Amino acid sequence: APSQLIVGGYSQGAASALQSVLEYPERLAGCIALSGWVLPRAHDALRVGAVNCGARYYLYHGRRDVQVSLNCSKHARQLLSEAGAQVDFVAGSAGHAP
Repeated sequence: APSQLIVGGYSQGAASALQSVLEYPERLAGCIALSGWVLPRAHDALRVGAVNCGARYYLYHGRRDVQVSLNCSKHARQLLSEAGAQVDFVAGSAGHAP
């Protein structure tokens, strides 16, 4: 059942996972996004109150990441939280590595 599925990704895959979950028309269990960011269509889904705004999200980002800024995940956390999502956020000591 879709309500038991968790979608995840790393870097660009994390951005795609976030967008896919937010645009999916049925409730999903959640999303794991490692070193990612929110794409424009995901922003749009958050603005209109997508069904998966209430899903659970786990965001991880390395503080020494020189490829994707830690601020990208912090921004994602803020947007998701404001939309009513349950967000667990961890800033680890790693660089840009899964």
